[in-house]
Amino acid sequence: MHILLLILKIIGILLLILLGLLLLFVLAVLFAPVRYRADGTLLEKKKADISANWLLFVLRVACSIKNGEVTACVRLFGIPVFIYPKRKKQKEKQTDTKLPDETTEIEKEIAYFTEEKKSDADSVPKLPELPENDPKEQKKKQKAKHRKKRDFRRMLTEIWQKLKQIIKNLAHIKEMIYDESNRSAFSHGCAEIRYLLRHFGPRKLKADLTFATGDPARTGQLLGVICIFPVIYRNEVSIVPDFETDDFYIRGTFSVKGRIRLIHALGSGIRIWRDKNIRKIIRKIRK
Repeated sequence: MHILLLILKIIGILLLILLGLLLLFVLAVLFAPVRYRADGTLLEKKKADISANWLLFVLRVACSIKNGEVTACVRLFGIPVFIYPKRKKQKEKQTDTKLPDETTEIEKEIAYFTEEKKSDADSVPKLPELPENDPKEQKKKQKAKHRKKRDFRRMLTEIWQKLKQIIKNLAHIKEMIYDESNRSAFSHGCAEIRYLLRHFGPRKLKADLTFATGDPARTGQLLGVICIFPVIYRNEVSIVPDFETDDFYIRGTFSVKGRIRLIHALGSGIRIWRDKNIRKIIRKIRK
């Protein structure tokens, strides 16, 4: 009997330890912040470095963009679990760029046999080439052109139908917003969005940018929209519009630092779900 009680006591202690570890993990997920950072230059050589980490070294994501080439790495406890592009491709490139003196005897034998196969293939008599003005070939080319035109028209009609559907949905949402019975729900939703932006937005922001849209009117409208956000005034941000050029461009440097806590997203989601008016609007939009 004493041994049985001792075994049950050990099992209970182990279960309590497991529950404590599980509770600690849940609290860490909810309250430990995910810190993010982004630095970049948008000059002649475009470059951006983006990174995020959770609990210092437990989880780290790093991404780098240089002249259109993207490299990414995900590390768990400092061990890489995902790398893009994969190292196999890099190794293949390195093996392709070997010097001829570094080739082994096996590689020389493989090259010898492949050269023999190529010479045998070259010795096979080639079929006579068809003349350029062959009517069959011309018909095939014309059919291919007509097929491309049909595919292009079909793609345009599909895009136009999707745009019509989006416009209808926006008009329906606009009517719902102006409805007096839905104003409280939309005001609550906007308040929750402001709450999340306040907690998830950048804590530090530095930017020195010059931009142009190609149209002076659109450039002014875009500048007006940017100036609405209070983040611009709270940080070291300099945005200069260019009304003279006819090209679209964005140039300058930027640096962003911030943090995200899942507890804020969870609380906002619970408050939205408890609002009956928001649930009604979600059901109407799904219909």
